[in-house]
Amino acid sequence: MSRPWRVMVIGSVDSGKTTLLGVLSDKAVRTVKTESIDFCGDFVDTPGEFLDIPLHYNSLISTSSKASVVLLLVDPTRNCPPPPTFSSVICAPIVGVVTKSDLASSEQIERAKKSLRRSGVRESCVISSVTGEGLEFLKSTMERYRPTSYEDGKLKQEVSSE
Repeated sequence: MSRPWRVMVIGSVDSGKTTLLGVLSDKAVRTVKTESIDFCGDFVDTPGEFLDIPLHYNSLISTSSKASVVLLLVDPTRNCPPPPTFSSVICAPIVGVVTKSDLASSEQIERAKKSLRRSGVRESCVISSVTGEGLEFLKSTMERYRPTSYEDGKLKQEVSSE
């Protein structure tokens, strides 16, 4: 039995979650602010406040168990790093995503990558949802975590290390 493919997106307020989801799902970008965890087809959208306010961490952690892969977004133009070691409590493979590369300097991008590493992220992508930079690499990275089967309540994934 196959488990549904589901990508969860976590990031601070204004980190580019909604824009990225619009690009990844090939749908028009919603302009409505996400106020709760929203399951939309293959994607799980989370409010930025859930990462910014520790009181909401348990919701993110438990919802991550329903995801095939989690994208942890960081906007390099703002100083809003994810909490240290945050990714160690997430229940699915996690990929760091530095967004808005078209607006950031190389120093800002490097600072964002370091903040992702401090939070425990092992692999990351640098993207721009506006220009398309890095999106194909992000999509191929996400595909590596696509579940192959779901048996006896346990997910079997073949994670390739290309």
